Amino acid sequence: MEIEEILERFKKDTKEHSIEMLHNDGLYRHFRFSRNNSSAYYFDIVTWPGFLCISGDMGCFTFSRVTDMFRFFRDTNCKFSINPYYWAEKLQAGAGYCKEIYKEWSPDRFKDAVNEAFNNFIDDNDDISDDELEEIKESIEQIISCSYHEYDAASAIRDYDDKHDIFVDFWENDLMGYAFHYIWCLYAIVWGISRFDEYITERIDDEQ
Repeated sequence: MEIEEILERFKKDTKEHSIEMLHNDGLYRHFRFSRNNSSAYYFDIVTWPGFLCISGDMGCFTFSRVTDMFRFFRDTNCKFSINPYYWAEKLQAGAGYCKEIYKEWSPDRFKDAVNEAFNNFIDDNDDISDDELEEIKESIEQIISCSYHEYDAASAIRDYDDKHDIFVDFWENDLMGYAFHYIWCLYAIVWGISRFDEYITERIDDEQ
C-alpha cells in the first residue's frame, strides 16, 4: 500500500476519535485517542525527556532524538507531514534502531525488480527467438504470481531454470518497503500532536 493510501486509511480509521488527557506535566505527557473508548484503532502517545512512544491497536514504536519530542515531530504547516526515512533512524529497539520493525516485504517492489530484470535481458538479447521469448514470458508471469509472499517469491526466483542468467544480480535490489503499521503510526503522531496543541489552546481560551 502506498503512503498516500495509508494516509486515507488513517483518516478513515480515526475520523471519530477524540482526545483524552491522562497526564500533562511539562515533558511528561500521556494522552489517548479513541472512538468512545473503543479499542479499535485507539492509540496512546507518551513522552518523557528525550523520548516519545506511541502504542495501541496499530503497534508500538519508541523514538528518541531531542529533549522535547513534540518539537521534533511537530509541523505547524501541515497535520500530515511525515519523514519515514529520517524518523526511522530515531527508532529505539534493543541496542539501537532496528530496520525489521519498520520495513516489510513489498510485492510491488518485487514485481518491479522482476520486470526490470526481464526488460534488461530483452534489451541485451534482441536475437532471441519468438518461441523462446514466449516461454520466458510465461516463466516471468509465474514468478510474479508468487510476489505476495516473501518465501514463495524467493523460492520462485531460486527454482527458475535460468539458463539466460536473467536474475544474476537480482538480490541486490531492495525488496522491502515501509510497513503499513509504521506509516500509520507516524501519521497518528503528527496528527495527535496537532490535536494536542488545539486541545491546549482551547483550554487556555476557556480559562481566560
